[in-house]
Amino acid sequence: MRKTARFGALLMCLLLILLSFTACRDPFATDPTETRYEAASGTKPTKETEPTEPSTKATEPSSESTEETTTEPVVTEPPDGPELVRESYNDLFIVTGTEALNIRQEPSMNADVAGILAKNDGGEILDYRPGWLHIRSGGVEGYIVVDYTTMGEEARRVAPSLAKKRFRVLNGGGTVYTAPSGMAEKLALAREGQVLELLSDTPEEGFYHVLAGGDIEGYVSEEAGETGWLLHEAVSIKRFQQGASESAPSTQAASQGQDIPDATVSLNDPEVAWNGHTVCVDAGHQRYGINEHEPIGPGASETKIKLSTGTEGVATHTEEYVVNLQVALKLQAELLRRGYHVVMTRTTHDCTMSNAERALFASANADIYIRVHQNGIENHDVHGVLTYAPALDNPWVPESVCRDSIRLAHCIAVEFSEATGAPIVAELKDNTLTGLNWATIPCMVLEMGFASNPDEDRLMVTPSYQNKMAVGTANGIDSYFRN
Repeated sequence: MRKTARFGALLMCLLLILLSFTACRDPFATDPTETRYEAASGTKPTKETEPTEPSTKATEPSSESTEETTTEPVVTEPPDGPELVRESYNDLFIVTGTEALNIRQEPSMNADVAGILAKNDGGEILDYRPGWLHIRSGGVEGYIVVDYTTMGEEARRVAPSLAKKRFRVLNGGGTVYTAPSGMAEKLALAREGQVLELLSDTPEEGFYHVLAGGDIEGYVSEEAGETGWLLHEAVSIKRFQQGASESAPSTQAASQGQDIPDATVSLNDPEVAWNGHTVCVDAGHQRYGINEHEPIGPGASETKIKLSTGTEGVATHTEEYVVNLQVALKLQAELLRRGYHVVMTRTTHDCTMSNAERALFASANADIYIRVHQNGIENHDVHGVLTYAPALDNPWVPESVCRDSIRLAHCIAVEFSEATGAPIVAELKDNTLTGLNWATIPCMVLEMGFASNPDEDRLMVTPSYQNKMAVGTANGIDSYFRN
């Protein structure tokens, strides 16, 4: 019994010694649980340390890097320009994904067009809809597809490099005068919200010298708005139904038993400075042809079908009427930017007007008539630009109009070739084209290229080349009116 008691006491002593040793171990010694925690979370617990007094010394630069590293801001003159442009917009957007973007009256691709934005134009976001932005730009309010825009911080970062000091019209609109005086001749009425280019930073006798669209210079009262660092903004489009005017074309058509259709669409910006010229752009052909026949000219016995659907790209198999409309709409936007009024024979792939009716419509509503087409022939090697105009001996078109038409076609051929690099194949004079023979204003057909040439076909469907074609055509129109 005594041995058993001694043995138990011995075991108790050993246990006490062991417990004492465990209690004295380093509390910060590595523990297996630390390794497991670090592997699981990537964070290793740290020792608890005593609090320290805050340092009163200035932070010294790190010895690892003694070079000064600063980020230079984008500076526009004057130096506070970047901040001023950001202050001009509460919720900014900038068009970056396309050369031209329609502003719709409703958030639908079927809605009427209220205005056009070009690349790098901007404005104010009013609201967000699925896939759409509700915006205001240049006094135009409507909806744009969100996919083609830059917004938020990126837009605010980019904006200073695109903005400059401009004049925004307020107070219900402002009159643009020929001289710095309210008694001077009136050039145009600028709508409220419109942004005008400043030609002088300081007012002259209370008027700012401005560029109010196209090449027209004028003066607007400083009380009509305010200056600010602004982006270029939208161009408005007035879309309306307009019947044929009472002019020679309508009288001529009536005598032939023809009806002049209502204008399917008239696109212009009548409230801003107008350069004095109206252009009718016809996107040749359409989805469905009109197989009935019509005289090739007023009183002619020879007839042709009213409208065909055109050719097709030999490589891309893209229908001609599709590309024609794409380029025509780009041309429309370019001309609006230059201060022209623009009327379109069609803005969709469906149109009720025949070739003769389109010519009559153009003659009743415009100064010149541009027909946008492509060519197609058996020889797949031929490529380049080709134009048609009525010949001087045309029995239906006055000789003076024929001369102007030939000059118009030449100006466009030269400038188109210059802008695109396409060779001029020919400048033809022809009396068999219905779409020219019924016109009473200078008119021409622009065959932009040959859809029968594989390389040119592929080129003409690309947006970048379409933009070049539109700019070249607009340059030709400028050249015609300038001379």
